[in-house]
Amino acid sequence: MIRVVHVEDRIPRKGKRFLIERIWPRDADRETLKLDGWFKEVAPTHDLLRWFRGKLERYMRFREDYLDQLRERDALLHKLREAVESGDVILLHAQRDRDYNHAVVLKEHLEAS
Repeated sequence: MIRVVHVEDRIPRKGKRFLIERIWPRDADRETLKLDGWFKEVAPTHDLLRWFRGKLERYMRFREDYLDQLRERDALLHKLREAVESGDVILLHAQRDRDYNHAVVLKEHLEAS
C-alpha cells in the first residue's frame, strides 16, 4: 500500500518513509521524519512547480507534464518500486494542497506500473 502524507501531518508508523521534495521542507525535523530515503530526483522540476503554483485549474496539465517527467526518469523509480513490492510505503511531501500535488501523481504512477 502506498500512502501520501504531508510532512506536518501525523505520519503512520508502518511503512518505509520517502521524502519526494527537491529541497528540504522548511521546519521539517530529520529525527521526526525518520526517513528511509530522500528522492529529490523524482520531484517535479522547479520550472513545472513554479508554473503550477498550486492553482487547481492547472492541475490536469501539471499532472500530465509531471507524468511525462516521471516516464523520462523511470530508472530512478527502481528503488521506490522495490519498496512498494516489499511492503507499505509512505510518500512524504510539503505541498500546501494535500489532495492535488505531485505526491498524488507519483502514487498513481507507481500503482499503475
